[in-house]
Amino acid sequence: MWADYRNNMSSRKYFTLKKLPSLHAVILDNGKQRQSSYDIVAINAPWLGEAVKTDLFRPLDELIWQSAISPLDFHPSV
Repeated sequence: MWADYRNNMSSRKYFTLKKLPSLHAVILDNGKQRQSSYDIVAINAPWLGEAVKTDLFRPLDELIWQSAISPLDFHPSV
């Protein structure tokens, strides 16, 4: 995905790439920090329940309503 992003979008953003077991550990450790080390984190779908139970997600409803982002840009289940 990273290579596609850079090649197709000409992006020079910084990514930290991890294999799934390492990514899981990084997400959990990062979630314990007062401030995240990352702006965006990809999460494997089977980890969603654990992430919700450990408060790794925060509702974005209010932020979306205050921004120019349209909720219709997202799948309803999200």
